[in-house]
Amino acid sequence: MTAYTPVPTVNTGDLWTAANHNTYIRDNFAAGVPDIFTTKGDLALASGADAAGRLGVGADYTVLGALASETLGLKWLPSYRALIPGVASALAQFETTSITYVDITGASISLVVERTSTIFLMASGILKADNTSYATYLQGVINGIGAGDGQIRKDGSDGTAWSPFGYTFYKTGVAAGTIVCKLQLRTSDAVMTARTFGVVMVALAISE
Repeated sequence: MTAYTPVPTVNTGDLWTAANHNTYIRDNFAAGVPDIFTTKGDLALASGADAAGRLGVGADYTVLGALASETLGLKWLPSYRALIPGVASALAQFETTSITYVDITGASISLVVERTSTIFLMASGILKADNTSYATYLQGVINGIGAGDGQIRKDGSDGTAWSPFGYTFYKTGVAAGTIVCKLQLRTSDAVMTARTFGVVMVALAISE
């Protein structure tokens, strides 16, 4: 890249040659805007006194950050964008006698994300197992991947009254697109009805 040359003071009667023109006009334009640019999104930045350089456009969703060790003083850095939230509620009582997980009506959130993200699913409500010999299970599901039985379990042997629960499930490396988050319920045996009530869920996407 052509370097910038400071323009000298010219007095009346001084000779302005072709070499002067090429050095102080042509080459100085070539050393700066717009000749410095080669690609959409390029930036012209100072590298010192009377000196400029081109910083090429960064990758999608990166942000500029000051970094003194860089020649141009700035560098494209990964961005951590604002959270993408979603909220759903299943306040009415939901029940099932299925021994395989079924979707809780109303407990579903769709998030649209533009890049790979970590997805958090959080929920609260109350659960019931109405038989002392069996249990109610609740799990979170993110894009079809469930958390499994190790998450929320209400044993009837602990008593058949309604019991409050708080729940968190997350998944990393979820690809860009529409992300579907759900809560599901099942019973340990079809002779018992598993129940939920007053469920509120929140889903958050954080770009990676």
